[in-house]
Amino acid sequence: MLFYFPSQAAAEDRINQLNSETAVLMDGETGQILFEKEADKRMYPASITKIASAIMTLETGNLEDETTISRETTEVEGTSVYLVEGETLSIDQLVKGMLINSGNDAGSAIAEHYSGSDEKFAGEMTAYLKDKTGIEDTSFKNPHGLHDPEHYTTASDMAEITRYAMENEEFRELSATEKFDWNSKGWETTIVNHHRLLFSNENVTGGKNGFVKAAGNTLVTTAEKDGRELIAVVLKAENSASADADTTALLNEGFTAYEEREIEEGVMESEDGIEYDIPNLVYLAGKDALVEVTVEEGGYLTVTDEENNELFVQKVEALPGQEQPEEENTVAAEAAGETFVDFFLERRGETSPTFAEVIPEMLQYQFNYFTP
Repeated sequence: MLFYFPSQAAAEDRINQLNSETAVLMDGETGQILFEKEADKRMYPASITKIASAIMTLETGNLEDETTISRETTEVEGTSVYLVEGETLSIDQLVKGMLINSGNDAGSAIAEHYSGSDEKFAGEMTAYLKDKTGIEDTSFKNPHGLHDPEHYTTASDMAEITRYAMENEEFRELSATEKFDWNSKGWETTIVNHHRLLFSNENVTGGKNGFVKAAGNTLVTTAEKDGRELIAVVLKAENSASADADTTALLNEGFTAYEEREIEEGVMESEDGIEYDIPNLVYLAGKDALVEVTVEEGGYLTVTDEENNELFVQKVEALPGQEQPEEENTVAAEAAGETFVDFFLERRGETSPTFAEVIPEMLQYQFNYFTP
């Protein structure tokens, strides 16, 4: 199944012009990757870690809980909401202080309340999000993103975490919050969201920025326009202006250069002759893209572009009675009155090798062709 459209510069050429070391643009509804630049490279996330901490807290904690601030919490370095030892605050307020004002101390207070320490909370958070999202190359060591050599993620993993978080209405509302009146013993003020695009780009709906020296500037952004939701992640930009510019370029590309394509419901045959039931599917592709739709072995409907890059993959089911026939196995050979060794030698047309000479190859042959 082929679709032809006018050609223009490839998307890969555009994304390689980004300043950020790694980046990804994802469709927020389906998780389809639209752009990527070394999206699976391990990077330090800095404060975008707080997206993970916030969704973990919202889903496993209770916003009405209250916690007493410890001395250790007040001594956490970096951006702060100026917590005071001995004061009692709600988890609701601390989550807002963590995500809106990027308070490292607020993140530590939450971690200490639920897990006893930053490191234990971060370990639980890593396991929780791996289970919920399927991310494979992320390891959190704290809830706030202060540098640790073993605290890392990838652009693609952060996009998946954010996509998952945006399914939670409380997180979605919190991420979009521009200002919040903060009242505590150490600070009375109006905290303002540090994500600058939230104020300058009408399509932006939320996200989180970050910076530590080892990570450079990091930025996660969610945006929506004409019913299309996008997630942009840029990691290790040289400054905040570059992170904003890269993100804006990605979002503009996602909203203007891509269109919805539809795969109609029907039946499609794979190369190995199996027929598959295809549901009605919608995906995004460049307006200039030439794409091919096939069903690969194992039942994976795959959309590829003219350079054979995968644009979209969806597992589909074989029609009833279309399962692959099983290869003849050792049980059938033995039932015919042959030992497996005899059967193997006969199939190879050899009778002279000794058992010792043939056993390594025989075992490999069994594993390849005769597994029940």
